[in-house]
Amino acid sequence: MAASSRRPPPETPVIFTVHELKRLARNAAELMTLSAELQAGGIQLELHIWSAR
Repeated sequence: MAASSRRPPPETPVIFTVHELKRLARNAAELMTLSAELQAGGIQLELHIWSAR
């Protein structure tokens, strides 16, 4: 009962945030495939890329 009361409503957006691209995908094709799979499951992929200068 407690576990079910903690679940968000089905319309709640899910955002997957990534800070290190190299840990997510090896190339652009992998990244596009993963993004499409996440979107099909209702998950938004968000990338935060900072350049070290």
